[in-house]
Amino acid sequence: MRFRSSLLSMALLLLLVPEVKAIDIYNTLAQSEAFTTSMDSGTRAALSFKTTSTEFTVDSVQIPIRLDAFNPATSGSLVISIFDATGTSGQPGNIVGTSISTVQVSSLSTTNQTFTFSGLNRTLSPSTNYYITVSSSDITSGVASVGVTASSSGAITTDSLGFATANNNRWGGPYSGMWIIGAVSTVASVPEPSTYALAAISTGVMATVARRRKARLG
Repeated sequence: MRFRSSLLSMALLLLLVPEVKAIDIYNTLAQSEAFTTSMDSGTRAALSFKTTSTEFTVDSVQIPIRLDAFNPATSGSLVISIFDATGTSGQPGNIVGTSISTVQVSSLSTTNQTFTFSGLNRTLSPSTNYYITVSSSDITSGVASVGVTASSSGAITTDSLGFATANNNRWGGPYSGMWIIGAVSTVASVPEPSTYALAAISTGVMATVARRRKARLG
């Protein structure tokens, strides 16, 4: 009987393991491009997003990047980071941890390439505004670009502050009518409804077994 109870306990624990799901807290990848912002020497662009009250561990970031068709950058890199929104009027303030990744200009073409940075596991504060920043580094000539959309779909619904840009590290914005094209996803543990039902059944079975055992021993 002790063996059966152990098996039932193990089954209950397995049933209670939640399903892991990706949740987009910002996603403007499907929106049309209104214009591009140039990434050359000393410039930055920022994608604003807001964490939710329950899912706030950032797992992946997606950003489409390309070279300018008329004046493509030939060397240097772009650095992707997470910044908080403690700057003036909600501008990017301080970097959170270390940078996410670096994209070499030599890997880009004049058509958009969507770079996905996954497995980040960056735990942020709930219900708080942050930025994904794209910063130029050592781009001495030519231009790389990131797209900006004027559509609020996928951005304003998560209380994005909007688009921010910087020249020589002096931020402008955020501009609430424009959003950088990109996506920010979290990973949340979400139990299926069937999990609760099965767990309840298992709990009932275990209680019945315990009562019968107690009755026999008594």
